Amino acid sequence: MSNLEKLPAKLRKLLEKTPHCLLFEGPKGSRKEEYAEVFARALLKSEKKDPPDLRILYPEGKGNYHPIQAIKQFIEETTFPPFEASQKIFMICEADRMLPTSSNALLKTLEEPVSKVTIILLSAHVESLLPTVVSRCFRVFFDKEEVLEEEGLSEQIFHIGVRLIRKDLPSSKELSEMDDPEKALSYLFYFYRDLHLVQLGGNPSLLFYKGKEEVFSSINVPAPSLDFVQEKIEELFRASTLHVPLGHALAKLIYS
Repeated sequence: MSNLEKLPAKLRKLLEKTPHCLLFEGPKGSRKEEYAEVFARALLKSEKKDPPDLRILYPEGKGNYHPIQAIKQFIEETTFPPFEASQKIFMICEADRMLPTSSNALLKTLEEPVSKVTIILLSAHVESLLPTVVSRCFRVFFDKEEVLEEEGLSEQIFHIGVRLIRKDLPSSKELSEMDDPEKALSYLFYFYRDLHLVQLGGNPSLLFYKGKEEVFSSINVPAPSLDFVQEKIEELFRASTLHVPLGHALAKLIYS
């Protein structure tokens, strides 16, 4: 079976008339990344290991975010002509890891499509993307699979977030049980993002933590800025890689 034949029918159909921007959404393990790359190669009609007209962006750094500099460079590259194929394709993996500044920078490119350019965003957490970005994409859904382990971790981090905002530092035992500090800290960022959303009167349907609006509404402490939270979470991640107790590092987040 060829790679093209492995694509779901809905993607093979899109090869005939491809939207300017697509959003591949689905949980981890839904193979959206694999399908996106096969789909991109089919559009480029290339079997090369690294097609020159395919650009894939991944989150960077200890904080695992898309820096604004990378997004600006990507936007500039969309104005360049293709090298070999009839078009260029840009994939942004974990697009929900863009901060608002990066998303807003990308928005103009989505609003004013560049000819011979296809953009593919991939995300397991579409609710964390700016609604204005999502609204300009053709959404492709992939089957949801069981993600009970991740849901358990996100619930744990939600409760830790509530305690942190109230300056109640979790015990070292609670924190030592986290096997994936990078993912845990990502969920912590989503907690603060959701708190901002609720405190600013945003649409509850955009919450990462679905069904938690009432809890967020009960928090009277103003949420710290997301730039501050990102900076502190990057410090927390660096601390975890150096085996510094997270309890000590978390104190900086709640008492700074």
